[in-house]
Amino acid sequence: MKLFQALKLKNKLVGEINNKKSLILQKNSITLGEKNYYNSKQLLEELIQYIKDLNTLKVAINLANFDIQQSIYEIAEAKSFLSFIKSINTTEGKIKGGGRFSGEIENDFIVGINEAEKNKFVSEYQILVDLLQDKIDIYNHSSECVVDEKSFLINK
Repeated sequence: MKLFQALKLKNKLVGEINNKKSLILQKNSITLGEKNYYNSKQLLEELIQYIKDLNTLKVAINLANFDIQQSIYEIAEAKSFLSFIKSINTTEGKIKGGGRFSGEIENDFIVGINEAEKNKFVSEYQILVDLLQDKIDIYNHSSECVVDEKSFLINK
C-alpha cells in the first residue's frame, strides 16, 4: 500500500480504538434489566487487537518514512514556531485601558518585534510549511509502506 493509504488506515484505527474504549466505558456496567447490545469482553478483545494492529502499522510507517524524516521533523518545528510567532503581542503606542481601582488608565506600550516584522515571519514560515507539506505529500503518494493490512481486524 502507498504511505498515504497507511496514514489513512492509522487514523481509522485510532478512531476505532477510541470508539471501542468509549463503548466499553459506557456499556460495561448497566442497570439490571437494561438492554445491552454490546459485549464488553468482546469489545475488549477487539480493542487489544486494534492496538496490536496500530503498533504494527506505526512501525511500518516509521520505516517507510526514513527518507523523509528530516522534513517531517522540520515541518513540526516550523508549525510550532509559526504558532508561537502568531501569538506575539504587538500592541504599541498609547492605549487606554480600564483601571481596576483608579478609573481609566492610559498606558504607553513599546515592542521589540512590531506587527510588520511579525507578519513577515508569519509569511516566511507559512511558505516554508506549505513547501514542506507539498514535499511530504508527494513522498506519501509515491512511497510504499510494507505491511499486511489484510491481516488487520479492521479489514476483516
